[in-house]
Amino acid sequence: MGRKIRLGIRAMGAIAVNTFREAVRNKIFGALLIFSIGIMLFSLVLGSMSLHNEVRVATDVSLFASTFFSMIITVYVSINLLHTEIDRRTIYTILSKPVRRWQFLLGKYAGILALMALIVGLLFGVSAGLVAFQGGEVSMALASAFYLILLQLAVVAAISLLFASFSTPLLSGLLSAGIFVLGHLHNQLEMVKEFFDIAIIRASVDVLAWVLPNLASMNLTVELVRDIPVPTRYLLSATWYASSYAALVLLGAMWIFSRRDLE
Repeated sequence: MGRKIRLGIRAMGAIAVNTFREAVRNKIFGALLIFSIGIMLFSLVLGSMSLHNEVRVATDVSLFASTFFSMIITVYVSINLLHTEIDRRTIYTILSKPVRRWQFLLGKYAGILALMALIVGLLFGVSAGLVAFQGGEVSMALASAFYLILLQLAVVAAISLLFASFSTPLLSGLLSAGIFVLGHLHNQLEMVKEFFDIAIIRASVDVLAWVLPNLASMNLTVELVRDIPVPTRYLLSATWYASSYAALVLLGAMWIFSRRDLE
């Protein structure tokens, strides 16, 4: 039993490493990352046109560019790498070995998370450099904001793999990006309910709010602008929420993928 567990972990580790390497070699990944950094550097120009708000502009632009382009990279990599394995039929070679489908999917997810950690770390370094260049202080709140971006990406990657496990690449990408946008509008759902007096619509909005990931709660733009400290308890709570949500979504993805006809 112990030997099987070790072999399983080793197989998932090998899949994760291979996934990481394939993603890094992808030209679109590099182009999106460079474009994201370019927009962050453009904040220097925008800051020079502001009225003594250089640090605020650098922070806002950096967070927006990092969140938006990291999401695109996550969705693209998660969906593309899985479908590439299926289209090229390399997945048959992998599954012919003592590797189960759920192990294959978890290995892919682990590789994607490693890639996202690298991207977020790089973008944080660029953002911190911009803030310091503009005379601002690189605070723990800024580091916390990028950590929460990583948590958002962990949720988005799980959602992307869920859709990719049964749908086409285009539809999977649209659905994943749509949920990301709706997740950031999560706090607005209560306002939507106020426009309707029909019970079934209000109940549907409640269900939607329960199902959608609350990504809006992982956005610290307001806290950074107003210099509000971020408590450790909040970061721990966000970590637990993102981890639990991603785990549930991955369970669904593994269940669907294990029953998918790959022929």
